[in-house]
Amino acid sequence: MEKMEKEVNGRCRPYEINMSEQDYLTAEEETGLSTLRRLKKESREIIGKIRGLEEALELVPQNQSKSAFHKAQESLHRELGVYFQQLEKLRDLWKEWEGHRELANRRKMVLLGYENDNFSI
Repeated sequence: MEKMEKEVNGRCRPYEINMSEQDYLTAEEETGLSTLRRLKKESREIIGKIRGLEEALELVPQNQSKSAFHKAQESLHRELGVYFQQLEKLRDLWKEWEGHRELANRRKMVLLGYENDNFSI
């Protein structure tokens, strides 16, 4: 969207000024959003590893001796368990930071006067 600067009586109409999303974010909100983005990126990487391990689990040659087959399966299951634990930790962090972001947004709305609440800043 191009920045439109049509002047009416020497002023721009408020809806014609293009401002980026960051112009509306407080530092607290930006910190929360950047942390959420980082967590999302990390979780996508872990999900990719989980999918790879699940495929590898299906491809483990079954014509090996039973002990080698079971060792390979156990190893892959252990790795899967580690990745699922990491993913669960990231989900918990996501919930925590989502709360921080919502609180920061609420503070901003109170400071701007959009919300009148018994909200301590």
